[in-house]
Amino acid sequence: MIEVYNVLLYTNLFWDCVDFVNERINVEMQIRKNAGLSTFVS
Repeated sequence: MIEVYNVLLYTNLFWDCVDFVNERINVEMQIRKNAGLSTFVS
């Protein structure tokens, strides 16, 4: 039973990390896109 709980816990942590990384990538993309647009406009 404890093993199952540990697996669930680690899976949760794993997905939290994945979400965090995805969030970071999205932010980076937005910044790049905005920077690209501003340089393109000017």
